[in-house]
Amino acid sequence: MATPLMPVYGERAAPTFSPNRPNEIRRYFAQLKRLFTRSNITTDAIKKSYVTSYVDADTADTWEALAEFKDTSKTYDNLKDRLLELYNQISLKYILTDLDRLVGERQRIGVKSLQELSEFHLKFNAISTYLIAADLLSKREQTQAYLRIFDASILSSLQVRLQIQHPQHHPSLPYGIDDIFEAAKWVLQGVTPPSMLPAVTSPPAVESTSNSMQPPSSEYIKKEQLSAMFSEFSKVIADALKASTTKPSGGGSAPKNSACNGCGDPDHFINNCKKILEYIASGKCKRNAEGKVVLPNGYYIPRDIPG
Repeated sequence: MATPLMPVYGERAAPTFSPNRPNEIRRYFAQLKRLFTRSNITTDAIKKSYVTSYVDADTADTWEALAEFKDTSKTYDNLKDRLLELYNQISLKYILTDLDRLVGERQRIGVKSLQELSEFHLKFNAISTYLIAADLLSKREQTQAYLRIFDASILSSLQVRLQIQHPQHHPSLPYGIDDIFEAAKWVLQGVTPPSMLPAVTSPPAVESTSNSMQPPSSEYIKKEQLSAMFSEFSKVIADALKASTTKPSGGGSAPKNSACNGCGDPDHFINNCKKILEYIASGKCKRNAEGKVVLPNGYYIPRDIPG
């Protein structure tokens, strides 16, 4: 039976490694070991050449510049140990930076589904549990880091759910991440995805033409015209009041309403006042259903006028 060949870079069976995920380098070397055994590769020089064959060009250049790679007296295990040391995988499998990176990425993307929550929980649990065992992280810090991925609306509902599920839990003690995970699953099932929310439509724009700003009534009066008519009628009313309160030369007081309240002439009343008739003809005033003289908009003149 023929000995299987080593896979080529990019093939499905080829091992992979990315410097962005340094904690995977042990898995990378474990995959290489299985392939070396299957392909019966035993020499250090060939093994070292395959170490740099399954990574990108930039990573390969940095690895091949190491003395453990270039020096023929250095073994494959020497190169492996050196790379594990450079990627902080000798004494510590994870460091706090790994946890911060995981939380930061999920915080930036957000948690929108149960699948995303489950993926995060599994990775967070693996890293944080290791850091706690290594005395690099406390239980309280673990809880605080876990809660950072939720926005304010979800976090508020999450805290209420935790209080309902654990009524005897002391408020000064942190919740376990498994308890938070279960409460978060319940909350996310009641959150409506943004794509399913009704669209907010803007009110129709109001046309800025002069015709659209004016009511269709032919009796519409501009503000400037109304102000001018008020001023003119105020003068007429003032003159009428002045005439009605003037004492006659005979000495006695003039009888009430003895003169026209429109122009002040004592020879007629407002019903027969030519000046008022001119105002009505020009549209400056009108008579209402009761026969009272009023402004075009229906306002009464601020004094009862006998009709």
